[in-house]
Amino acid sequence: MTVPIHFRLAVGAIVAMGALHTQPALAQGPAGAGQQNRQQAENFAPDVKAIADDAAKRYSATIVVDPGLFVPTKPVPLPNDWTLAQTMDGLAKMARGLTWRRIYMAQPQANQPAVIPPAEKLVDSVRALDKVENSGIVLENPATHQATTYVKNWAVTATFSNDLTTSQFSNTPIYVLYSPVPTGLAAKQRLLDLTRESMSMMMGLNQDDLNDIVNQQMQMFMSLDPTTRAEFMGMQMRAGMAMMQSMPPDQMQALIQQATQIFQQGGGIGGKKP
Repeated sequence: MTVPIHFRLAVGAIVAMGALHTQPALAQGPAGAGQQNRQQAENFAPDVKAIADDAAKRYSATIVVDPGLFVPTKPVPLPNDWTLAQTMDGLAKMARGLTWRRIYMAQPQANQPAVIPPAEKLVDSVRALDKVENSGIVLENPATHQATTYVKNWAVTATFSNDLTTSQFSNTPIYVLYSPVPTGLAAKQRLLDLTRESMSMMMGLNQDDLNDIVNQQMQMFMSLDPTTRAEFMGMQMRAGMAMMQSMPPDQMQALIQQATQIFQQGGGIGGKKP
């Protein structure tokens, strides 16, 4: 099925504009931009994981490495006489934007082994907790008669280990090396989740509010440096074209008919026009 070039360009533009909510990630630089180049470059994340595993054995510690890391250069082994904290600092310097945290899990019940979640889920939880801005919050679910608590800025004092035990947490830390901005498969899933959430919220807005948001998004987009802006547009246009080329003919026909109808209505649906 041959698709008119003007229609392909229109859909490509819609795809590009519809993805503007990803602009904050682009503004953060390498963590959000250049993904296509990254896919073509060698990733030395397994080398970082090997160094972390060696350190975990040496210090009898548990070190979890973000499975979505991208490390563009081959890391250099770290000195064996460093402390564990120094080693974690060294690991975090092996790629731009990496950081690390100590986390403490709830004490397992009697005669039950401690269970550490899969690395990707643990890293997602750490990212989520880092983003919570409230100083303290308790979330109660009346249906399950359970509550979730989060205390921010809990002071780490000389009694911290005992405080953890009193609060029924293990005082043995798990060391997590991660990227605050999701990459790889985690980034893909996060972007899909954001797109789904964005579509849902958009349908609940009136036209004036949506117009205001689109204007602000355009301002954010135009504030990018020209190179990043062109790369972002190119990525979205290529993705849109690839999607159209792989779309089944019946879906393509339905999309063309619906888009044509909307354009003829001046962008309005159900008789509404701007």
